[in-house]
Amino acid sequence: MKKIMVILFTLLFMASIPTIVARADSSQLLIQKVSTEPEIVEPGQQFKLKFSLKNSTDYNIKEISIKLAGLEGKNALGGFSPVNSTNEVYYDKLSGGDTTELSLDMISDPQLKTGNYNMVVNISYKYDGNLIQDTKVVGIVLNNKPELTITSVDYNNDNEDTKDVKVGFVNAGQGVLNEVIAKVTVGDKQYSKYIGKLESGDEDSYEVKLPFSNDINGKIELSYKDEMNRDGSISKDLNIKKDVKQEVKKADTSKGFFSSIGSFFKRLFGLGD
Repeated sequence: MKKIMVILFTLLFMASIPTIVARADSSQLLIQKVSTEPEIVEPGQQFKLKFSLKNSTDYNIKEISIKLAGLEGKNALGGFSPVNSTNEVYYDKLSGGDTTELSLDMISDPQLKTGNYNMVVNISYKYDGNLIQDTKVVGIVLNNKPELTITSVDYNNDNEDTKDVKVGFVNAGQGVLNEVIAKVTVGDKQYSKYIGKLESGDEDSYEVKLPFSNDINGKIELSYKDEMNRDGSISKDLNIKKDVKQEVKKADTSKGFFSSIGSFFKRLFGLGD
């Protein structure tokens, strides 16, 4: 009888302990996408870190938690901070086959350098009575938004056979632009100049002599590589009209000095045209 009581007591004690299995298999909850809004995060800018989740099973997933543990290799967020919240976001229940999006409001330190930052993320949820835990690493790209701006397009007003065009531009962004090239295209002809590196606030210009026998209908283009070595470009139409009236007037005045003398004597002696 005593043995039976001991066995019953042991069974009751074990039954009173909840069955929790912690494991690193999170195949039931899929992170389909991690993104930031805006896509390019600048130093000192507020942004959203968004997680697109899907329940890949036919059963409910409960008590979902996504927590930012810190930058890879560090125990802190290292220049990234949550805004108006903690570094953790919760979701009560995700039904089988459903999707949802969770997000954290964040801000980056203005002193952070541009580059890719790997953030360690701890994920936990309950599935079929078990606690599932996993760790993921997500990347946050920090980059200064390129702002190369064409500030002026100047050219001489005479109606000669060529037109001197000067294009002014400035790096109005916070980051450095490399391999800057200025290019003017008119028809099937291209004119270009390698500018090189433009620090933040640097101004430069490109001067080119274009044929001007007809209207000029072309395009100005400035290409560059940003701090992440990504290609970028800006463009502006170039349209200059040939003044036909001025050309006709020049042709009329080419009759010269003797034509004026003839008109003078006709008026002097009262002769008609």
